[in-house]
Amino acid sequence: MPTIDSSTIISFAKIQKLDLLKLLKTKIETIEEVYEECVKKGINLGYADAIKIKKIFDEKIIMISNIKKYEEFSGVSKIDSKVINFAKEKKDYLFVDDVKLGRRAKAENIEVRNAPDILLHLTKTNRLTKEEFNELLQKLIQQKRLSLKSKKLYEEIGGSQKNGKSNQS
Repeated sequence: MPTIDSSTIISFAKIQKLDLLKLLKTKIETIEEVYEECVKKGINLGYADAIKIKKIFDEKIIMISNIKKYEEFSGVSKIDSKVINFAKEKKDYLFVDDVKLGRRAKAENIEVRNAPDILLHLTKTNRLTKEEFNELLQKLIQQKRLSLKSKKLYEEIGGSQKNGKSNQS
């Protein structure tokens, strides 16, 4: 089961597409501190997205689990260290849009995926059309969750498909 960090949850909330996480057809897990950051703190600060994020936790699209072992990692926060430890325990992907956390996780041999990677996967598995993929990349740029340079790279990768259908024979 992949682990998800608050940065990816927030990216999907900002483009109003949290429901796409359901299309992954896998259980996604995170730690209590990520829930607290995205939901409890968000609600207290008056962020409208926090209520929508709470719903995906309530629907068990993202499950909260406990970390078994804690080791602090240099260059990242205590919460990010916990996320890295949890992903190491799970031995699966870490969904993260925070560049610093992503780099540190990669240094710990954790495979990292971000919101555009998830969108690309959904496109390649015909759960999103190419047009939807491109629109959502544009929304990530508008929300300052993706650079224009990265968007162009993802469009090139996703460009091997027409109308959401793969070119496989």
